[in-house]
Amino acid sequence: MARLFLRAASLAAAVVFSFFSTSALAQTSLPVEAYFSAMGDLELSPDGRYISMIQPREGRTALVVYPIGGGEPNLIEPGNRGTTEHLEVSNHFWSGDRIIISVNWNDHYRSTRANFRLEQTRLLSVLPDGRDAQVLFESRQDLESGISQESDIVDTLPDEEEHILVALRDCQTAICIRTVHKVNINTGRSVIVARGGEDTFGWATDSDGQVLARIDNDDGTYRIFTREQGSVNWREIMSRPSFGGHGQTTLGLIDVVEGMLYLRSNHEGRVGIYRTSAVSGGEMERLFLHDTFDAGSLDIDYDEDTVTSVSYMGHTLQQEFYDEEAEADHNRYNRFVPGEYVNVIEENDDENLRILAGYGPGDPTIYYLMDDEAGTINEIGQQFPQLHPGNVSSPILMTYNARDGLEIPGYLFLPPGQTVEDGPFPLVLYPHGGPNARDNMMFGGTLRQYLAGQGYAVFQPQFRGSRGFGNEFMRAGFEEWGGAMQDDLTDGVQFLIDQGIADSEHMCIVGWSYSAYAAVMGAIKTPNLFNCAAGINGVYDLPALRGELTTSRAWASLRFWGNTMGENEAELARVSPARRADEIQIPVLILASEEDQTAPYEESQRMIQALRQADRDFDSHIYEYGNHSLDYRPSRIDAYERMVRFLEEHM
Repeated sequence: MARLFLRAASLAAAVVFSFFSTSALAQTSLPVEAYFSAMGDLELSPDGRYISMIQPREGRTALVVYPIGGGEPNLIEPGNRGTTEHLEVSNHFWSGDRIIISVNWNDHYRSTRANFRLEQTRLLSVLPDGRDAQVLFESRQDLESGISQESDIVDTLPDEEEHILVALRDCQTAICIRTVHKVNINTGRSVIVARGGEDTFGWATDSDGQVLARIDNDDGTYRIFTREQGSVNWREIMSRPSFGGHGQTTLGLIDVVEGMLYLRSNHEGRVGIYRTSAVSGGEMERLFLHDTFDAGSLDIDYDEDTVTSVSYMGHTLQQEFYDEEAEADHNRYNRFVPGEYVNVIEENDDENLRILAGYGPGDPTIYYLMDDEAGTINEIGQQFPQLHPGNVSSPILMTYNARDGLEIPGYLFLPPGQTVEDGPFPLVLYPHGGPNARDNMMFGGTLRQYLAGQGYAVFQPQFRGSRGFGNEFMRAGFEEWGGAMQDDLTDGVQFLIDQGIADSEHMCIVGWSYSAYAAVMGAIKTPNLFNCAAGINGVYDLPALRGELTTSRAWASLRFWGNTMGENEAELARVSPARRADEIQIPVLILASEEDQTAPYEESQRMIQALRQADRDFDSHIYEYGNHSLDYRPSRIDAYERMVRFLEEHM
C-alpha cells in the first residue's frame, strides 16, 4: 500500500552499517561533516536477504545494497544526464526482487518568459546488483510547449510484486490530465486504471490496490470523489473551502480500509483523523483530535485491514494506539532497543526480520536488525557516527508570551554539557522556514546542532503562523511578514535575555528560506538587538517575488507564500529587506544556490545588489550546485563553515 512507501520516506534517516562502522567518538570539537547524516532511507528486502540504504557519494547520493549474510555491497549510482545535470537518489523501495528508485536533478531553462530552475524526476526499476535497469517514467518539462509528465507513487502493491501504481500529470497542451497507471516494473509497460481531472492532486487505494478515492483542488475548494470497485464513474461526496482563504489544504486523503475512507481534516480547529463511507460519504466520524496539536500519520496493518495507531508531533513525537497487538509489539521493542522512542522501519515478508530505530530528543538514531528466529537484536549502525548524547545538545522547551499575550513555544539548544544556570550564552536566533513550517524537539543533526557544538545557544521560537498548533495559531501569522511574526522572534530573544540565558551583547539572527527573510528583516526592524544577520536561500523583495509567481515553474512551491504574504504591493514593498538596505547597520551574510527551485536565487542577487548600492557591510556567495536545501554536500559544508566564520568574526 501507499503507506509503506510514504512511511519509508518520512522515517528515512542515515546510518553507518555496523559491518564497518566505528563507535561514536567522544570529542569536544567536531568537524562539520559529523552533523550530516552518513546514510539514509533504510529498506529491508522482502526475502530478508538485503538491507538497502542511500549514502552520500562524491557530494551527491547513491543507493547501496548490503547482503545481510555478508559479502561485498552493491553500489547503484544514478550517474549524470549531462555536464550540468547531476542526479540524486531521493528515495527507494523494494517490490519483489527488484528495487524502485526515485532520482531527481535540476534543469536550467531559459525561455521567452523567464529563467527557470526545475526539479526533474526519474523512476527506475533495477535488480539488487544494479543489472537490468528499467526507466519506468521520467518527467519532461518543456516550458514553451507546456508538455509535462510528472510521476508519484500511489501504491507499492506489496501483494503484486511485478506492479506498482504511479500517478502522472500528463500535459500535451495547456490542459493537464491526472491519471493513475498500473506499471509492470520488469518491462515498464503500463495501463491506466484511474482518470482524474485537471485539479486532481491526490489518490487513495484499498488493501487490494484499487483506486477508490481522489481529491481535487478546484480554485480553493477541496473536493473528494469516490467510486465503487470496478466502476469508472466518480461521485463527489465531500467539499470544503480552503482554510482561511490562503490555500491551506483543508482535506487530505489517507487510504480506504474495510469500505471506510480515512482522511485528514481541520474543520474542528486542528488537523484530525476522520473516516467516512468510501461509497456514500456522509457524516465524518472522528478517530483522533488532539487538544493542542495537529494530527500526523495514520498507521494501518494492511494484512489485517485494521488501523493500529495515530502519530502526531507535539513538542516530541507521540503515538496513540488502537490495536492491542500492535501496542504490545511496540512495548516489546522498547524493552530491547535503547532510546526513548522505537519505530519499526521495515519487515520482511515472513515477518521474522525487522529494522528498528531507537532515538530520542537528545539521542541520535541507532538502527538495529531484529531476528525473531535467532532471538537476536544486532546494531546495524548509527545515523551520525560521531555524535552521541555526550556531545550533542538536548533541547529545552521554553514558553513565553508575545507582546499581545499570545503564548509562544520555543526550543533552546545549549552547548553540549551546559545548563541554563551556566548562562548567559552568545545566542543564535534560528527561526524555521515556511513560514508555515515548524520545528520540534526530536534529534536532528542539522545546523542547530552544529552551531550549539560551536559554543552558541540556539533558539528556535515557534512564532505565530507555525504549522502543527491548530488553525488559529497558524491564521494569526497570515499577512504578518515583517509584522507580528517578526515581533514574536524579538519577544523570544528578550525573554531569554531577561532569564539570564542570552548575552545581549553577543547575538546574531540566522535563517533559511523564509527565516532568511526574517533574519535580514530583523537587522532592519531591530537594528540594536543583533550583532549580525545571515540568510541562506532566502526571499528579500516580496513584490518582485510575487511577479515571478506567474512566470516561473516554481509557482507551485511559491503559491502558498504569495497567498500568506498578502497582496498589497505598497505594504509588501515596505516589509522587503532589499528595498530597505540603507537602514541596515550590522554585517550581513547572504548565501544562495543557483539550483534552488523554490526560492529563486535572483532574490538573493537583488539583496546583494541592494547592500552593495547602500555601501553596507556584507559578505555573500552563490553556489552553482545544490537545491533549496543545499543537497549538494560540498555546497552545504561550505555554507555551514562560512556561517560559523561569520559568527566568530561579528559576535
